[in-house]
Amino acid sequence: MQADKKIQVSRGQCLMDEPFVGTLLCRLIIKERNDIPTMATEGKHIFYNREFVESLSLDDLKFVMMHEVYHCAFFHHTRRGYRDPKLWNIAGDYAINPILVNSGRRMLKSGLYDKKYDGWSAEKIYDDILDNAEIVEMAGNMEGDCGGTGIFVDASETEAGRAESEADWNQRIVAAVESAKMRGNVPGGFEDYVKEFLDPKVPWHDKLRQYARDQVKSDYNWTRPMKKMIAEGVYLPSEQPEDGISKAVVIKDTSGSITHYPELLQQFGGEISSMLEEGLIEEMYVLDVDTEVQGVQILTKEDTPLTELGVNGGGGTAFEPAFDWVEENNIYPSLLIYLTDMYGSFPTEPPNYPVIWVAYDSSPEYYRDKCTFGDIIEVS
Repeated sequence: MQADKKIQVSRGQCLMDEPFVGTLLCRLIIKERNDIPTMATEGKHIFYNREFVESLSLDDLKFVMMHEVYHCAFFHHTRRGYRDPKLWNIAGDYAINPILVNSGRRMLKSGLYDKKYDGWSAEKIYDDILDNAEIVEMAGNMEGDCGGTGIFVDASETEAGRAESEADWNQRIVAAVESAKMRGNVPGGFEDYVKEFLDPKVPWHDKLRQYARDQVKSDYNWTRPMKKMIAEGVYLPSEQPEDGISKAVVIKDTSGSITHYPELLQQFGGEISSMLEEGLIEEMYVLDVDTEVQGVQILTKEDTPLTELGVNGGGGTAFEPAFDWVEENNIYPSLLIYLTDMYGSFPTEPPNYPVIWVAYDSSPEYYRDKCTFGDIIEVS
């Protein structure tokens, strides 16, 4: 049977037998591309090698197509970050294949399968296989598809593009679950995922990252006009970089209370470190502030990973000095993030750039009327 006909039959079988996967599969454009050895996806297409497809039985082809869909459904094409792409593909295969085997699918002989990884995330598997010299060597020698069950590549080179793909796939998963529920056949975990998506309890650090991503989506920044155009009497916004925020200010409220939350400080340091590593923020000014600016660090991707986020200060709290410092030093940030307990004196006038308050150990009743600008993320 010719490749395109086999794919059509296999997709029809998925729709009938596996309505969740079949619904998602129908949203992917299937396209021949013989520069890949097997199959590949970036979240919009499934690309296939004709000879590879024609070499498979219908059951094996169905396995591979379902395998590719699950990579997208678990966002493997958007979550790689700093990780090695070959090892990330291997980790993704080890995460997906137990799901297919547990659903009754016959594992391909060439596929990567280890019962140990049943229920593990791709991130956890990636960290585990980094210590496996044999797998690392295999990845180093790998050309094309190591497991023979298809590969996945990044949805986009930009953070904004990856965020857009994730939002699109969230909607697809909701629709696929609703379709599968009518047939009484929803894969384990996805129904709970949809409930969480529709009524999310989002961790504070995920909210922080999403707020930062939202700033990337803006093509222009009015906080710093184009100087060369002002000289000609024209006031225009400056362009934002397509792939990230050019400059951000991160402020730690280093009054005494933060010293009681070392775990939060470590998590916060990890988040800003990963934002730099992934290129979401290109340059970051990190300020320690109590009633005055106690310390300033200028960080870029080259300074990551951050091993420790120290604390300089320890007095009372006033928020005005940080905003005054930004203005006096002509920083023009695209975003300012303030980690604080929200107890202190707030500026009366909002700055002309976005502000995110990351509030811990705070009472909304206290700051609700005092904080008159910015978005607040509460750390629970």
